Amino acid sequence: MGVEPGDHLRATHRAILRAELPRPATETSRTAETFPVRKDIPAPPPGFVGRTSELALISQLTSGVCAVDGMAGVGKTAFLLRAAAQHDCADGQLYLDLCGYTLERRPLRPTEALDRLLRAVGATELPVTDDPDELAATWRARVAGRRLLLVLDNAVNAEQVRPLLPGDGGSVVLVSSRRRRLGGLEVDRHLHLGVPPLGDAVRLLENAAARECSGTDRAEAIRVVQTCGRLPLALRIVGAKLRHRPALGLADLVDHLRDHDQRLGQLEIDDRRIDVVFEMSYAQLDPGDQQAFRLLGLLGTASVDRYVLAALAGVDGHRADLVLERLLAANLVDEPAPGRFVLHDLVRSYAAQTTRQLDPDRLRRDALTRLFDYYLAASARAYVSIQPATAVTGGTSAGMPLPAAVDDFAGAQAWFEREAGTLGWLVDLAAVRPQWHAYGWQLANPLVCYLTRHGRAVRPTRPGPAPPGWPPRSLGTIGRASR
Repeated sequence: MGVEPGDHLRATHRAILRAELPRPATETSRTAETFPVRKDIPAPPPGFVGRTSELALISQLTSGVCAVDGMAGVGKTAFLLRAAAQHDCADGQLYLDLCGYTLERRPLRPTEALDRLLRAVGATELPVTDDPDELAATWRARVAGRRLLLVLDNAVNAEQVRPLLPGDGGSVVLVSSRRRRLGGLEVDRHLHLGVPPLGDAVRLLENAAARECSGTDRAEAIRVVQTCGRLPLALRIVGAKLRHRPALGLADLVDHLRDHDQRLGQLEIDDRRIDVVFEMSYAQLDPGDQQAFRLLGLLGTASVDRYVLAALAGVDGHRADLVLERLLAANLVDEPAPGRFVLHDLVRSYAAQTTRQLDPDRLRRDALTRLFDYYLAASARAYVSIQPATAVTGGTSAGMPLPAAVDDFAGAQAWFEREAGTLGWLVDLAAVRPQWHAYGWQLANPLVCYLTRHGRAVRPTRPGPAPPGWPPRSLGTIGRASR
């Protein structure tokens, strides 16, 4: 515009050329002027119990990122808030719920999360942009050199978290998610939270119920805890019922929770429902994985492998592997041993409830028929590997994959040991459904041969729960005699 520089700008220009600019104000002064210290992390919930070793690991973290994952209801938020209470970062302690699994709310977009974080540290003039990279650069510049404690709760995936991480590594960031390892997010420490041990679970129930259990009450409390699968959210719900209904006894609760099909409906109080938290994890799956997950609810046993899922879903082994990997990543199944996947009891109840609501009877019958065919073919092949001269009724796998272990003596014995409980459950199920009667004696044949060959008793036992729509009845069949 033809305006000449003023004296001040000329003097600044000369000082730059001569490297004579005054030193900037101290970091402490700059922080006090432009960076208000804010502490907005909520207090941990009352009655928190256990997790001692995990808390000790986080307490050793002086900078960097720690990701915490676990299944729905396992207590990740409570754990994160308890862990945050033991950190004291001088420049601020910030909490942000990313709403990854929040009922009737969509997950925060990175730009929305960055806007909230920048305002929390006193930024008033933000870039007018929807570009998350530009906002992330502004955030990193704003907190450079500061020591923050940043709690990012309820993350849906790594892409939501990555732009929110401070850049210079001087801060401590705690992230929680139901996604196992957050899809490869680079972290300094990772913790997977499982259900607490029995003693801690009983104490959690006592704290939530505001009553101490001893003698007969303690035995009933243990039964309640085991029926709830030691899941902290379920125990808090049950404890709240006991606290608000003093006349309700633990034995009454056991009776209410005993019905496998009605159990989830009992785990509800006010705005807390156990089936809703499972539903939010289920909703993250694609339709094919959702159907495979629902079919797992047909099983009366919690442990599965790729061959069982392949038979149920009518897919090949590769597809079954991919589905199980995605269910594992979503923390809807756990993998206690390589290749063996376990559903938590309440998750299996949710899968059973969902397949009963969404899948027609024909689809469920077809899935179980394929399962019968698989176990019939696998058990026959396994027993022939153990006793080649013995003729055992076999059947066909109808193109379904069979484990290679059944063709080897040692592998076949290990297969029978691992699968005897499921074989017994299938015999019980076949006994109460006319269309599967033939499967009952054909499956019992190799199992009884195996057990008697090893001098093991075959005695009646109570069967596991039948699939939805088929009430269980004990007919004095094999059940889980092998154990």
